[in-house]
Amino acid sequence: MTAFEGTRPSFALLQRRIHAARPAHSLIMAIPLTYVAFDLLHQASRDLLGNPYEQRRAMLDDLHLDRASLIVPPAFPGEASAVTDASRQLGLEGVILKRLRSHYHPGRRTDSWLKVKHVITASVLIGGWLPGTGWRAQLAGSILVGDPTPNGLEFLGQVGSGFTEAELAALTVRLRDLEQSGSPFAAPVPQAVARRAHWTRPLLAAEVTYSELTPSGRLRHPVWRGLRPA
Repeated sequence: MTAFEGTRPSFALLQRRIHAARPAHSLIMAIPLTYVAFDLLHQASRDLLGNPYEQRRAMLDDLHLDRASLIVPPAFPGEASAVTDASRQLGLEGVILKRLRSHYHPGRRTDSWLKVKHVITASVLIGGWLPGTGWRAQLAGSILVGDPTPNGLEFLGQVGSGFTEAELAALTVRLRDLEQSGSPFAAPVPQAVARRAHWTRPLLAAEVTYSELTPSGRLRHPVWRGLRPA
């Protein structure tokens, strides 16, 4: 299931529906959900898991399922490069490449399907950090990053993946040397973050990648790339 904003899937809109256990009628009408059928695994009592994807896809198309709440997304056999470029230009998250002869393996990842995600690189300033858990409790578990603007440092969220153990240890030492008592961000950060945060002077610049900015101005799926030269 997904929610669309115009012609683009919107993870932010989908989250609003997911987190509503019993959505009100007004929410259902404002954010309708669409079932996106991209494969056919069974037909009547026939198991199709062992059939090649090319055949399963042809059988799915033959069902002519497209309607308001159910769509079959287009497939473009043999046009991987062109489709990948087009999805990037349209601002989509990425594409799934599938071998035409591949079978369906429930719950398993194989090299027959490949997820190609588009990422954006950004330079950010570090304004704080949150402690890790367990044996990493004395190290930074994630960093709080922002974008310098004319109105001050704009909070972009926290980055907690992409670090090596050695990077975290060295970075924690540098961040502790820059600690200050108050937040360097122009606007209040979420309370759940603020109550655990160690604030720092925003003097360290870093490079991160992310998939998109959420409507609230946060980095989605941010990954650490490293400190930028001073």
